[in-house]
Amino acid sequence: RTGGRPGVLAGRVPAQLSEPGAERCAACAAPASRLERRLAGGERLLRCSRCGHRELRDCRVRPEADEFGGVDPGAYRRAMSPERRSSASAIVADLVSAGARGPLLDVGCSFGWLLEVAQAAGLEPFGVDPSSSAVEDARSRGLRVRQGHFPDESWGRNEWGVITYMDVLEHIADLDAVLSETVSRLAPGGFLAVQVPVTTGLVYRAAAALELWSAGRASGP
Repeated sequence: RTGGRPGVLAGRVPAQLSEPGAERCAACAAPASRLERRLAGGERLLRCSRCGHRELRDCRVRPEADEFGGVDPGAYRRAMSPERRSSASAIVADLVSAGARGPLLDVGCSFGWLLEVAQAAGLEPFGVDPSSSAVEDARSRGLRVRQGHFPDESWGRNEWGVITYMDVLEHIADLDAVLSETVSRLAPGGFLAVQVPVTTGLVYRAAAALELWSAGRASGP
């Protein structure tokens, strides 16, 4: 939450904690991320020896690509709705109980699961997503969604009561820049809500096993 005492501690990593040859961890900022393995496409999977965070480096980013192009929207929503609506409901419930108020911007809103739950909770939701397929489907269901990339597209607003990222931050190349813009566009006392995948989850473990089993022919984590 913005305002009041800051919730993030930052500072220089003591020299004794530095590891020669290691890279800066995106999660804890310690220079302790080392190569765990290299994927078939040339991407590097790093693991931080300090906090255990894993991240993918050197992956090709295609901002113009439609992630859901060619996907049957109805079938996809039926398959994903139970998990997505459950996660969205938990996020919105936490926000409401903490006193959050709209308007709410969901960055990378996909087909609009969080927007629907936030709308029912009275949080005046808006969404932005790069996928034209997902945006078209969300709009057809009466949701306020624009196609584009945050922060270039943010509905022309600079003071949001809530900004949410639901399994989105791991897809962003320049994380520091985007989060800096996010904080600057929150209203005083506004909320930032984030959901990210974990390596202990079933999806990650299945993807990792598939990548290893196929010798990199199938997409890994």
